Amino acid sequence: MTLTSERVKLSNGLTLRAHHRPGTGVPVICMHGIWDEGAYFSELAVDGPGTFRGQPLYLVDLRGHGESDKPENGYGWQDYAGDIVCLIQDQRFEQVILVGHSLGALTSLLVAAEIPDRIAAMVLEDPPVPLREVSGDVFGTLLGLKQKAFATVVDELHAWRPFMSREQAEGSARRLVQTADGVLSEASSGISRGVQIPVPNVTIFAPTLVIRAGYEDQRAFGVEGPALLGAVLPNMRIETIPETSHNVFREKPDEYKAIVQEWWDAIQST
Repeated sequence: MTLTSERVKLSNGLTLRAHHRPGTGVPVICMHGIWDEGAYFSELAVDGPGTFRGQPLYLVDLRGHGESDKPENGYGWQDYAGDIVCLIQDQRFEQVILVGHSLGALTSLLVAAEIPDRIAAMVLEDPPVPLREVSGDVFGTLLGLKQKAFATVVDELHAWRPFMSREQAEGSARRLVQTADGVLSEASSGISRGVQIPVPNVTIFAPTLVIRAGYEDQRAFGVEGPALLGAVLPNMRIETIPETSHNVFREKPDEYKAIVQEWWDAIQST
């Protein structure tokens, strides 16, 4: 199925770019991680197991990323979540399935806490729970790096992540250059603003699949994560895909989709 690229004007004034696959039934909204883009989930548009085939699919560039609007500020967790809540309400979606990686997983949890009755299911890929402020040096370094010549950005990213191929480093560099400075500068200074994720005392009954990285030293989903999420997600299931880093779907999409399909079939049969 071919994806069409759309620019969706939200009632809050922001415009988001989304790749859209038409279909019927409950829409699936996919949200990428920081310094990435909606096309991270493009393999979901390939017809086959684990792709929610037949259902409408929206691969969203979050604010400040890809081809979505890039305001000067407003890059806290709640800002990203507010846009997705606005999208759901503007489109009058009665129910949605949320699929989120990293930042997108945190966004999914905040959206679900605000409008739990509209969430049919969630897939959370390596969510950074418990929420920790990442050292400002990381994002500050990336902010400085993206100002350099593109070839230099590629070289330095490749040196930083030698397990990537040159082609992968070029894609990572392109996505970094596209990311708004404000995304990285706010991440550098700390963007939680006291927000707790998961939101305490809000129970989300939607069936939820958590897929975590196989390499423990590259896993964002911390050892306390299962207990923290389990307290608000009574219908949660956790799966691990071996030999993967934080970007599980990009590295092993077939294994990812097979797990999603088995989980989804189990939900449909109950």
